[in-house]
Amino acid sequence: MGTVNLADTHPSDLPELLERRNKTAVDLHDHSFLELSYILRGEALHTLDGQTTRLRAGDYVFIDRGSHHGYRALSDSYDCFDCLFLPQVLDPALAGSVHLSAVLTHYLLHLDRRLLADPAHLVFHDENGEVLTLLQRLQRELAARPAGCREMCRCLLVEILLLSLRSIADTDAPADTPAARLCSFAKAHFAEDISLAALAADMHYSLPHISRSFKAEVGVTFTQYVTALRVSQACRLLADTALPVAAVAEAVGYHDMKCFAAQIKARTGFPPAAFRRRHRKNAAASFVAI
Repeated sequence: MGTVNLADTHPSDLPELLERRNKTAVDLHDHSFLELSYILRGEALHTLDGQTTRLRAGDYVFIDRGSHHGYRALSDSYDCFDCLFLPQVLDPALAGSVHLSAVLTHYLLHLDRRLLADPAHLVFHDENGEVLTLLQRLQRELAARPAGCREMCRCLLVEILLLSLRSIADTDAPADTPAARLCSFAKAHFAEDISLAALAADMHYSLPHISRSFKAEVGVTFTQYVTALRVSQACRLLADTALPVAAVAEAVGYHDMKCFAAQIKARTGFPPAAFRRRHRKNAAASFVAI
């Protein structure tokens, strides 16, 4: 059983979409990236972390980093799309994240509803072909690499993830919960000095109660959520603008450069300036003139 890695020459801020034809079997393996596998034709048995399920055309699965999985054709062979991507494809601030859960709790995808099951251990079915259409658009983007390719790929992956999550979200769960209102406030004001104690008082809740309910619903503390918003915006500014590092820190609400640098390094593995250089090097390597 081996571990598969994305090619060293593959840009870390773009997905890799492989169209595999006439496959009969894939041995058990794990990998250091996230994967969406979509069956185009035929049927196959998919074994994931010891559980085996039957996949047919239109079915797709998400495979988490570190999970062991493999395939065996039930028909003569099967065809599939394998979309391989690192978390930072969706947001540079997710660099170094280990599991699909870190991607799904990211503020770009937060549904303000509870998921009824772990998406990494479910079989989804593309009833109306929406997901396949998005994968085909992704394939065309990666083949042509036009201007804005990185951003378009990110948007297509976010749409695929949201379409999938809708089907397993608890539709009875109220969307306008105190935690949801706090999330909305944080998204609009993360660069300001935010006091959860003051917000709790404004909402007529005790601080311990609002802290517990926020952690239970969102999966992280309010402080961690605000930090993630700040770091995510900082990473985008570092990657896509020429603003000085100090100006980036100020723009996202940090007045202490040591604290800012420590948060960026903790989330991405690199201090701000090194993160900027690495991201721009990857972006330059992924651009192909047409």
